[in-house]
Amino acid sequence: MEVTAEYKRDLNHNYMIIKSPCDVDMDSFQIRMLVGNVMKGFLSCRLHMLDNQALFYYEITSRQSLAVLYQNRMINAEILEKLVTAAAEALNVLDSYLLDGQGLVLRPEYIYLDAGNQEISFCYLPGYGGNLGEEFRALTEYLLPKIDHTCQEAVVLGYGIYRKAMEEPFDLTSVLTVFHRRGQESAASDFISSRKSSSADFPDIEQEKKDAVLQEFLEEEEGEEEQAVSWLVRVIPPAAAAVLLGILILLKWVTLPIWAYLALVGILLAGAVCGGVWLWRSRKAEEEKEIEQEFRNVEKKAELHIRGRSCAPSVRFESGPEQEKPEEEKRGDVTVCLGYGGVGNPYLSGIQPPTLPTVTADRELILVGTLPQAVDVVLPSKAVSRMHAKIEKREGECYLTDLNSRNGTFVNEQPLVGEEERRLCDGDRVRFADLTYQYCK
Repeated sequence: MEVTAEYKRDLNHNYMIIKSPCDVDMDSFQIRMLVGNVMKGFLSCRLHMLDNQALFYYEITSRQSLAVLYQNRMINAEILEKLVTAAAEALNVLDSYLLDGQGLVLRPEYIYLDAGNQEISFCYLPGYGGNLGEEFRALTEYLLPKIDHTCQEAVVLGYGIYRKAMEEPFDLTSVLTVFHRRGQESAASDFISSRKSSSADFPDIEQEKKDAVLQEFLEEEEGEEEQAVSWLVRVIPPAAAAVLLGILILLKWVTLPIWAYLALVGILLAGAVCGGVWLWRSRKAEEEKEIEQEFRNVEKKAELHIRGRSCAPSVRFESGPEQEKPEEEKRGDVTVCLGYGGVGNPYLSGIQPPTLPTVTADRELILVGTLPQAVDVVLPSKAVSRMHAKIEKREGECYLTDLNSRNGTFVNEQPLVGEEERRLCDGDRVRFADLTYQYCK
C-alpha cells in the first residue's frame, strides 16, 4: 500500500505525519493499544482528526531514517544483525499487545535509528495491510548494494539474509540463524532475552508459543553443526578402513617387529585424519567463495547505483569501550574541520561564536552534529544534536537538510522542517541551534 509522510516541527519536537490509509474507529483495539502505550522498538504515536481524516503523529526527534543515514554510506555486519534482530523483537512486541503484524512498515524511510544508543524504532500503522514477507524482501534488496564489500562477514551475512528472505513460507525468526555462521551468540541471546522479558510484562501470552519459536531457533543451529560433524564421520572411517586393509596385506608379505607395525598404523591413521580435515576445510572454503559469487550476482540484478559510495566514510557505531581521543575533543572544545584549503569549494564561515573554524564542502555528503562516531563535522555546543543536519553537494550547489534535531536548523532564521531540503545561496546565514555560519560560494 502506498504511504506518504509529511513532517512538522513543534517547539523542540519533530513529527512524521501519516494519513490513515483507511477509516479509523477511535475506539478500536489497535488504536487504543498504539496511542495508549509506549511500545518498545516503536515510534511513539499520537492521533489527531482533521476534516474527518485521521492523522498519525510519530515522534522522530533526534532520530534519522535508515534511508537518510545510509544514503551515501556502507552497512557493516553489526548493523545488519541489529536491524534483523530488532525486526524480530518488534514482531514479538506486537504479538504481546495482540496487534496484527501487517501494520509493521519495513520501508527504509520509515525505520528510524538513534545514533547515540543504536536503538532502532519502527513505525506501526493501523490499516496498513502490508505483506511481511514482501516488505522484508524489499528491505533486503535495498540493503544489498549498500553492504561494505571490504567486510567479508557483511558480504556473507547479506547474501544469507537475502536467501532466507526468499524462502517460502517466510519466517523472520529463521533469518536470525544466519548470524551463527560467524560464531556470534548475540542475535540469539538478545532475541531470547527479549522474549523472556516480554513474557514477564505480558503474562496473558502463552509461553508455549515462545518456547516453540526458541526451540526451532536452537534446533536449526544445532542441525548445521551436526551436518558438518557427520560429514567428517562419513569420510574418516572409510579412509581408516582402507589403511588397515593395506596393513593386513602388507603383513602377508613382510615380517617386521611389533613396534614397527604399531608405528606404521599410527602414522597411517594420523594421515587419514589429517586428510579428512583438509578435505573438510577445502569444502568450507569453496562454499564461502560460492556464497560471495552468488551475492555479487544478486547485487548486479538489483541494478541500484549508490552515488559516492566509494568515497563516503562509513558510520561507526561503537559497541565496546570508547577509543582514546584527545582530552579537548572529549570535552567538545574543538570542531573538526572537514577539508583544508578548499580552493574552488563552497564553505561555511563561522560567525557566532567567531572562533568557529571554516568548514569546506569538499565532499558530496557532510553530516554535522556532536557524535564523533557518526558525523563528519563535530560542532562544539551542547544545544546541537548528536546528528543535527546534513549538507549535500550536487553539481556545485549545496543543499541543507535538518535531521530532526531538537533545537533546529535555520537558513536566514527560517527553520527547516522534516525532510525539507534548502538550496544555499551565497551570503546565506546558517544556524545550527546556537551556532551561526555564513555560506560562501
